[in-house]
Amino acid sequence: MKSESHTYIFFGRVLPERANVNISSLNFEWKNIEGEVIGELNTSILVSQINAQITLKQRPDELITLKNGIEEAMRVQLDLLGYTNSCGYDLEIIQVTDLLGNIEVFGANIDDTNQFPLKRPKKFNEIIPLFSTEKGDYLRLSLSDLREAIRNPKDSGFFCYRSIECLRQYFVDHKVTNNIEKDKKSWIIFRDELNIEKDDILFIKEFADPVRHGGKKPYSADDGKKMFEITWKVIDNYIIYACNGYQNELVSDIINSKI
Repeated sequence: MKSESHTYIFFGRVLPERANVNISSLNFEWKNIEGEVIGELNTSILVSQINAQITLKQRPDELITLKNGIEEAMRVQLDLLGYTNSCGYDLEIIQVTDLLGNIEVFGANIDDTNQFPLKRPKKFNEIIPLFSTEKGDYLRLSLSDLREAIRNPKDSGFFCYRSIECLRQYFVDHKVTNNIEKDKKSWIIFRDELNIEKDDILFIKEFADPVRHGGKKPYSADDGKKMFEITWKVIDNYIIYACNGYQNELVSDIINSKI
């Protein structure tokens, strides 16, 4: 690469580390979203420790975006290895350094911690009792998909939508009595009970459907931010709903006022 190129070295680890994964050095062309080659990537894994050096023609706008891309490239290698030896691996990219010794350590949160409010409508100790009954499975599955949406930025749309669908399933099982157009009716009840806009759900669905059917759907940083905002809103509203005895707060207020 030319002298004005920019080189970054990312470090991470394969999970579980005790798996002792080793993959020899591999070289790749690094392309932008338009398919133009903009750099070179060299990766290796030794004793489950990941080393990925990337050299770009131009300085990247955001290191977190670059990190997400490298994480995806490493995940492909691990998924292939897992396929060949019947194992399941995960990974995390922990930090990056440049040739001047500048270091940035990545957290476990979404790209920008300031994008999303950390204060939820209910506290941890108020939510945990919801998992003590079978109804808690809807929220459990939803939160597991939210975790995957955070950990796998390339497939966030797919996992955000499935996280919402897990909660919608509660209304299929407990609120829909007529099997005719059961799916459609459950979505209507779901949105009405949780005060969710249909357009918000359709926005995420636009990015989920292609992936659900084996395709792909790239999205911008703003699109990703909006998907997470909507998903958090839906989960927030569902938790309020569940903590309120699985009924709308307004309905509960009316009932209580008549007692």
